[in-house]
Amino acid sequence: MRAQTTLDFAVGMSVFLLTVAFVVSFLPSMFQPFEGGDGPEVVAADRVADQLARRLLIAGAEPFVLDAPCTAEFFGGPDVGCGFAGDPLREDVGLSADANVNVRLLGEDADGDGDPDLLCSDGDADGDGDIVVDEESQQSCATTFAAGETPPDDTGSVVVARRTVSIQHRDATLLVRMW
Repeated sequence: MRAQTTLDFAVGMSVFLLTVAFVVSFLPSMFQPFEGGDGPEVVAADRVADQLARRLLIAGAEPFVLDAPCTAEFFGGPDVGCGFAGDPLREDVGLSADANVNVRLLGEDADGDGDPDLLCSDGDADGDGDIVVDEESQQSCATTFAAGETPPDDTGSVVVARRTVSIQHRDATLLVRMW
């Protein structure tokens, strides 16, 4: 019976060491989305995306459903009385002047190139006061739904926050990039 205890000890230690190796290898990667990277940019990008999708650009009280005229005004379109300041990306969202940020509103891939198309507004095209929102590739746009600086080519330094929203009964992605 004594030979069995040595074998049991070897099997037990092997299982224990494999378990410890697994935990040490995979546990840090489970926390990676919440640590690492540039901490202030991660928090700021998430805050900007939430403010836009839940408060500043919404129609009524329902979050993630954007008001088309106010969205167009935010991105530089005509003033329709939404109350945005001179530079809404800085003043209304609460970013400092030295913050590097880019905000875009993207639709589906209508032209088939593999990238979502930038949404835009052609103003009051239908004459009834509604702003028509469409993909940039399908029409001439008065206002493209993009604001801020162009992000650097080095994508490793860019933090991205996404929100799925609805504008004029179509799905869109609000993309906030900070670096």
